[in-house]
Amino acid sequence: MTSEISLQIIGVIRFSVLTDDFTPLNYGDAQTMRQRFFDPHRLEERLTMFEHLCLSTLARQTDKGFRCAILTAEDMPDWAMNRLKAMLAPHPQFLLYAAPMGHHYALIKDAYRATAAPGFTHRVSFRLDDDDGMALDYIARLRALSLKLLEISRDPFIVAYNRGYYLDRSTPGQNTLLDSVERAPLSAGTALIHPDELETNPYRYNHRAFAQYYNTYSEIEDGMFLRTIHPDNISGADKQGLTGRKKAERVAREVVDRFGIDLELLRTL
Repeated sequence: MTSEISLQIIGVIRFSVLTDDFTPLNYGDAQTMRQRFFDPHRLEERLTMFEHLCLSTLARQTDKGFRCAILTAEDMPDWAMNRLKAMLAPHPQFLLYAAPMGHHYALIKDAYRATAAPGFTHRVSFRLDDDDGMALDYIARLRALSLKLLEISRDPFIVAYNRGYYLDRSTPGQNTLLDSVERAPLSAGTALIHPDELETNPYRYNHRAFAQYYNTYSEIEDGMFLRTIHPDNISGADKQGLTGRKKAERVAREVVDRFGIDLELLRTL
């Protein structure tokens, strides 16, 4: 069966996208949301985390056979939009998708459509937040797992990575790294594997409830995600599982090995 399957791996990452039915729940009204999202200090922080965690780890994947849309607001300030364009320019697998304010899920579906290509039997649709990173073998591992699971599982199904690390930036100047094994799927790198013609994606349901809707494969073999905790987490970044079981020195070694990120950068980010 595997020889008959052709996969395309595509992702959507939201970067300060304006919606009229999701983020207003956190900010009250569209004007307040716009002021908050486009605050220069906030945008500078988000750009920095995106560049050094999210983009850095995805751009250096051992398997570069994927495409990823960065979904953002078309009326984001020019200086920030230009920074995003400059960051993405050297990496052809990334697409900047700027959209007007609209319904959250509709914008996400449009971004996936803009990223997809014809001619495949199946799609591996992944999600990731702009302030999180993935291990450098994430795409390679996701491809291998998807192909193997398609031999035995009814599709669509979920692949989630529940072992990883948290970078806690809650206290300025005192960033800390913690290991974690989560009890439910996270937003970081979780993917929905489905027939290419099926119009769906992993933003359809809350990620922690995926097992209610899909067969769900949860891998804890290696640390795969690096999530940040900071005051601007819109939906929170609660740790729900086994956390802080390893010594700091071991966590540091594993993060350098899995993500290729300088420890001094993580301490000062």
